[in-house]
Amino acid sequence: MNLLYAHGFYPLIDKPARITPETATLIDNIITNVHPSSIDNASIWITDISDHLPVCGQITGLHKPNPQPKPLLKRMITEESLLNFKQQLGLPSFDWCPTFENSDVNMLYDNFLCKFTHCYNRCFPFKRVSNKSNRTDLPWIT
Repeated sequence: MNLLYAHGFYPLIDKPARITPETATLIDNIITNVHPSSIDNASIWITDISDHLPVCGQITGLHKPNPQPKPLLKRMITEESLLNFKQQLGLPSFDWCPTFENSDVNMLYDNFLCKFTHCYNRCFPFKRVSNKSNRTDLPWIT
């Protein structure tokens, strides 16, 4: 608990949520760093759906910023672009010889990767796609 407090977190539930004839234990926690003024309610529900009592915390007054959606970029790999990529790698103008002239394996790999990546990026460029979602932010409970 000291570690949680040291980082600004604290528990919302401070009473046992598992009660038996012999014991009462607080093993179901809700830990938060939300300012206490934003906590509307933290409670334990009395019900017999489990051997634990459900715990609940209600936080209000938080405003989620509405960030600008980042553009979604994808590479469109089609049969045609894949064939073009294979042809580009095999073209006589794509000279692999300088790549293999060095005796340092790290330099060989770096040269190979540079040429391969350049060809890959040219044949499969990023395309902007729509990132609209049907998902809505609905409240949830576990």
